[in-house]
Amino acid sequence: MAVGGLLTPLGLENVCLLSLPALLVASVAVLPLSEPPRHQAEGTGLRQYLEYIRLAWREIRANPMLRFIILAQLGIGIMGTLEEYDQLLYQEAGVPLFLIGAVAGAFFGARSLTALLAYRLKGMRWPLPALTLATGALVLVSSLKLSLPALAPLLLAYMMSTAVQVLLDGRLQACVASTARATVTSAASLFWSVITVGEMLLLGWISRSYGIAGIYVAGGGVALLCGLWILARQTHYGYIVPTEAELE
Repeated sequence: MAVGGLLTPLGLENVCLLSLPALLVASVAVLPLSEPPRHQAEGTGLRQYLEYIRLAWREIRANPMLRFIILAQLGIGIMGTLEEYDQLLYQEAGVPLFLIGAVAGAFFGARSLTALLAYRLKGMRWPLPALTLATGALVLVSSLKLSLPALAPLLLAYMMSTAVQVLLDGRLQACVASTARATVTSAASLFWSVITVGEMLLLGWISRSYGIAGIYVAGGGVALLCGLWILARQTHYGYIVPTEAELE
């Protein structure tokens, strides 16, 4: 990312041409590889796939904890949709074109480090609502005035949302029986993908009226509402969300 940004003064066409050697080297490296024999697995047709979806839906309906986790993942998942607009935000904030790759790389590295360390929070109850609320608040702060300093709270928001996603993934794995885990996660992924398409269309419509900042205001609002909902389920309604250790 950083190298691509530094090469931008050469022009987009030249940057694309300079990327060709790496692609050629990769192509040569895979030439000796051979395709494994293809076998038609049993139950891979559309009818069987729909049956898996039906079984997953039945599992989700019967498990209130599973419904809670999937809905929470859907709420905090808005951060993944916002990420698609980050490069436009960098330009609006005044990041020089040749540094956009470096900034994006720094964001990616920070989130990767957060994902690596998030497991340290898995035995506590407070991180889930607190980090989700902080994510929404920080995104809203960063969208008030798009500038270079505004990238700092946005970076913190992405790091916190990554920790939330890791914690939710852990709880999802813990509350689903091993025999249904693959089916449930596949169905959930399908559901999230469909929702993401709708989110992208809605955020695109928002950007036409309110610009890039409007997209992040909407995303921050969703994350904030998600945090309030998680907090309410854990306190006001007496719905205590167990940790992974209690689920196992």
